[in-house]
Amino acid sequence: MEVLMCSRQVVLLFAPILLFSAEAFAQFRLVSGGQTVTQIAFNDPDGPLLSQSFNLSWATGPVDFWGTPFTRSGNWLEVTSSGTTGPSGNSVEVRVRPNLPPGVYSGNVVFQRPGNPATALTIPVILNMTRYALTIDPPAVYRYYSNGSANPTASVNFSSNYGLPLSYTAQLTAGADFVSITSGSAGSGVFHTIHLTFSGIGLPPADTLYTAYLQITIAGQRDPVEIPVSLAIYSGYTVTPTSITLSGGQTSRSVTLTPSSLTPPSSYLTSAVTAIGASWLSVTPPASIAPVPGPQTFSITANPSGLTAGFTYMGSVRVQTGNQIQDIAVAFAPVASPGSSITGYSVVPTAVHLDGGNLSQVVTLSQTTATGPYFYVTAVSTDSGGSWLSTNPSSSANAVSGTQSFVIYANPSGLSLGTYTGIVRIFIGTQLQTIPVTLTVPDPTPRITTTLPGGIAGSPYSQVLQAANGRPPYTWSHTGLPDGLALDPNSGSLFGFTPKAGTYRAAITVRDSAQSSSTTTFPIVIQRPQPHIHKQSFVPLPPCRIMETRPEYNFEGRSGPLGPPFLTANETRTLTLSSSTVCPIPSTASALILNVTAIPRGPLDFVTIFPGDESRPDFRTVSSPDGQIVANTAVVPVGSGGTLKVFASANTDLIIDVTGYMVRILDTQGVAYYPVTPCRAIETRAEYRNPAGPFGPPTLNTGETRRFRIPESPHCSLPASPSAYSATVTVVPQGPLPYLTAWPSGVSQPNVSSINSFQGRVVANHVIIPAGANGAIDVFAFDRTDIIVDITGYFALDDGVKGLYYYPLVQCRLANTESIAFTDTFGPPQLGTGATRLLPLLHSTKCPAIPATAKAYALNVTALPGGSPMPFLTLFPTGQPRPNASILNAFEGQTITNSAIVAAGTNGYVDLFSYRPTHVIVEISGYFAR
Repeated sequence: MEVLMCSRQVVLLFAPILLFSAEAFAQFRLVSGGQTVTQIAFNDPDGPLLSQSFNLSWATGPVDFWGTPFTRSGNWLEVTSSGTTGPSGNSVEVRVRPNLPPGVYSGNVVFQRPGNPATALTIPVILNMTRYALTIDPPAVYRYYSNGSANPTASVNFSSNYGLPLSYTAQLTAGADFVSITSGSAGSGVFHTIHLTFSGIGLPPADTLYTAYLQITIAGQRDPVEIPVSLAIYSGYTVTPTSITLSGGQTSRSVTLTPSSLTPPSSYLTSAVTAIGASWLSVTPPASIAPVPGPQTFSITANPSGLTAGFTYMGSVRVQTGNQIQDIAVAFAPVASPGSSITGYSVVPTAVHLDGGNLSQVVTLSQTTATGPYFYVTAVSTDSGGSWLSTNPSSSANAVSGTQSFVIYANPSGLSLGTYTGIVRIFIGTQLQTIPVTLTVPDPTPRITTTLPGGIAGSPYSQVLQAANGRPPYTWSHTGLPDGLALDPNSGSLFGFTPKAGTYRAAITVRDSAQSSSTTTFPIVIQRPQPHIHKQSFVPLPPCRIMETRPEYNFEGRSGPLGPPFLTANETRTLTLSSSTVCPIPSTASALILNVTAIPRGPLDFVTIFPGDESRPDFRTVSSPDGQIVANTAVVPVGSGGTLKVFASANTDLIIDVTGYMVRILDTQGVAYYPVTPCRAIETRAEYRNPAGPFGPPTLNTGETRRFRIPESPHCSLPASPSAYSATVTVVPQGPLPYLTAWPSGVSQPNVSSINSFQGRVVANHVIIPAGANGAIDVFAFDRTDIIVDITGYFALDDGVKGLYYYPLVQCRLANTESIAFTDTFGPPQLGTGATRLLPLLHSTKCPAIPATAKAYALNVTALPGGSPMPFLTLFPTGQPRPNASILNAFEGQTITNSAIVAAGTNGYVDLFSYRPTHVIVEISGYFAR
């Protein structure tokens, strides 16, 4: 039995030890906001007592505990608990009493199981006192000052909590001119008082607060204590207006007294005082002694009875509100009774109109029968909102005998465009006559109203420029006139001779007498002399490459300007055709049919090819802003000495292929051009032409050469043996297509290209393809592609009736929907979706006169869709249905240029159709006519 009891005792003795093992101790946790607390900190407590609450939790069972604080200095730390609770834990409150000087204090709170120190949980406590806890009365000081009231005083009392003594100094911050410390600027002890005195003398009323700070610095404390100190200076009443002029028949004016938002109600008193002692000035009501809770008004009235018209009388009205006094100056000019004329005098003119070219007018008073002691005038701008009307002189103290005059002036400065009215009054004795005045304010900037016509090289040129608006007279200046033309700076006369044809851009500046100016840039198109503009016949040429700047492809040995290197930005290169060792261009060629391919080395705005003896026109032969390889056909006249010029806006390689040329003829018949309604001769896409056949599917395979006998096409009506075709060739490749070539059947494939699509884009190019035997052409595709060929015309022997010959023009820009310099249908806005726009080419003001005999036009078209897909654009004769044919395609929204020969429609006009929105530029290089 004892052994058993002993065994129980052993178990009982060890049970508590097992319950409070290290593992059990690890279960104690002080928690706040769901987070375990390992340290408690108090920073700068302001009150006499500050506490923080926590939760002491554990894993199993209710546990009794208590907390014992231990501190290093002072009894400032204590802990309380709600006692024993359930498994959720106990509520614990840790408190500090910050009745301590500034400093850092450390202590602990300890939580443990009763009788088991090994289970203690110790939490460090930090009290950081950087300043004393103070009691300040009042926490802010506010005083006011109004109308000479006595200077107010104020006191600030403060002490430290729990009666701790402290030492301090006090000062006022910057801007405290309205307050001073009269005593208590320094001291030591527990309780302190600082006395302040306020003064608003010399400070302007503000209807707001002047504010500074009383700054108390306590020894041993890092930051000073700041107490806001404010003074309100009441302005009393605001009197509006503070001066009055009564004239032009006005005898009364209201005055308003508005109390300050900080001003308590008070009374006011008014009195009238005249400078010359006469009783012509009065106030209604004359006085008020009742409190005024808000704005009040009274009237100042002048009595003209007994006063002489023409003099200005001075007086004043005094307004008194408490100690505040305000004098209102009053000027009164009595007027005479108005009449339609002044007896004894004639006034000329009786009405005046002024404008931008004439801002003054002399008015003359002539004596007829009577004399008067004096005269004077006043000017009133009745509807402008400003004083734009004045006179000089405004009065005359001498008797009016014989003739007197004055000047009416208008000053349009600050006025917007429009017409304004005013009145000038003439006073003689008791008589009054009014002169109505109108002022028209035009555009202050002079504008050129005429345009510059075209001219003929070597022939007299004459045009007199005109301008409007501003202030004449005008003077004229210029930059960029063609050689041989001069501009008279005073008359605006443009005259002279210019020897060179071309499109010039002349900037003309007009300047007015006020030195305001504007500049307008005009295109001046100088054509070749008419005797040299002959009809030109087409001669087909086996396609050949006359220019190749890429050294790796120049295996035919081109040299000089016709060979490498590439063209650099803004380079102009002159090509002498007779120097070519590849293309046999005869000296009789007056124009070349060129297929121009650009291989840019980055974005390329444009390349222009033009006659070698002309200035560079505003014309895009080919464009590639996105830097892709592009091609286009151009008909370019040959300059003197058999030369062409090539200009590139950016670095680019250039390929030029020749497919034919023009020769001048007189009375003989040659090869003429026959426009046709655009027809789709070839379409290899199965979904657009079925069944397959010689002019339809299948797709051209890689490296395939296919022959097309165009006259046999059932889709076009063409002669059996034409010399060449005018066609738009479109490729729809199934991947990158380095090139596609079309040439006359019966000869070897030439080293030329008709179209390129290295990016695999759908692209189009207008080409003139010489025809082989039976009108056949061969087409070679470097890679797999579909091909579309739209025939727009053909060349054949002149039938004496319908055949058309080519007449060159100076290359010129007809239309640009991006530029406001182009008007009517030639200018903005851009074309919308499915839009058709009429282009009356015969009425262009930008290009040489196109004769009414023109039956077709050699045009260059650039689409600028701005990145948005634009599937196709078409030009066709006005009055005819829109054909199933395209001029160009921009499926990727790229800027692209293509040429076309377009037949003239009704009245010589053509229509422009856009499938999707795009800006468009249209240029012309010549026309076809009998």
